[in-house]
Amino acid sequence: MNTIFKSFGQRIAEELENSIEVKKRVIDEQLSTLNAIATLSIQTIQEGKKIILFGNGGSAADSQHIAAELVNMFSRDRRALPAIALTTDTSILTCIANDRGFEEVFSRQLEAIGQKGDMAIGISTSGNSPNVLKAIRTAKERGIMTVGFTGADGGKLKDYADICFRVPSRATPRIQEVHITVAHAICGLIEEELCPNNVYPGVFLDRDGTINEEVSYLADISQFKLIDGTPEAIGLLKKSNFKVVIFTNQAAVAKGYLSEKTLQSIHRQMEEMLRAQDARIDAVYYCPHRHTEGIAPYNVDCSCRKPKPGMLERAAKELRIDLTKSFVVGDKMTDLEAGYAVGCRGILVRTGYGRQSEEQFLTHKFQPDYVAANLLEASQWILRRSA
Repeated sequence: MNTIFKSFGQRIAEELENSIEVKKRVIDEQLSTLNAIATLSIQTIQEGKKIILFGNGGSAADSQHIAAELVNMFSRDRRALPAIALTTDTSILTCIANDRGFEEVFSRQLEAIGQKGDMAIGISTSGNSPNVLKAIRTAKERGIMTVGFTGADGGKLKDYADICFRVPSRATPRIQEVHITVAHAICGLIEEELCPNNVYPGVFLDRDGTINEEVSYLADISQFKLIDGTPEAIGLLKKSNFKVVIFTNQAAVAKGYLSEKTLQSIHRQMEEMLRAQDARIDAVYYCPHRHTEGIAPYNVDCSCRKPKPGMLERAAKELRIDLTKSFVVGDKMTDLEAGYAVGCRGILVRTGYGRQSEEQFLTHKFQPDYVAANLLEASQWILRRSA
């Protein structure tokens, strides 16, 4: 019996050595291809698109495995990432196979959910699976970047996909082992690049009435006057490692009072004025929309106009801000409502429309976490609270 066990152990060792040898060949021959796939994967998710995976048998299992790593987590707790395997819905799979033929089980789903800018990964160890090939063709027709995971000669898949990773082996087990190893490495890179551990607390500042004196539809930098204490307040926050972001509704653009180009010029000059007083902000986000009375193309019901939190969510994604450890400072109820919607704490300042807003809060369903005379006092409270 011991002799048999030793024989089994030796055979397993040989399998492992074979697997290692194939992986070494991948390192020697396929790194540029894998770099391209990893880069495309990261760019796809960065741009708000999704990764779609499909294959048969073991490759179906790999598709589901990879999608799960992205949607849930690979090695760290972070936000969910958009990925889907087309191999999981038995009702969809069986009705398409029954009504249209098995060749269309993936392509039909791509017609339904695939969008331009998505990334489609077709997995086929032979490179000749008809349903995978048809799905790749459908994806390309829809402006979806296509990637093939296959074996030694690549079959037809190497000619169909935009990028094709070919494992240098004809043994199905070796091909599948490398597919999942490479997929794991790419999942780790996606996590590292898009969900880094170094996230920051943020302070989101309304503009008019909070950092500068309130002007009805400010349309020229000559109208821009900083409220006393604003540069000092921003300087204090930056020294304490906060991301400082201005987020502002600018319906003046929607109403045609000024162009986006002019607004952006005002913001550049505003940033220069602040920097001249040792106050640096990390970004400015603005909403130019007003669906009730704006002109095209700004007369849309957007997700960024306060009290909706779209600007905060975008800033959090782009600047690596932890919203639950962040603060919103403004002179209006809508400023604080946007912050509360995503877990920020809210400080009302009595500058601008702040005193009127303070009266409105008396009968409102929620209250500010703090009411400050101005931004400087608000910043001092934030620093005490954070400490």
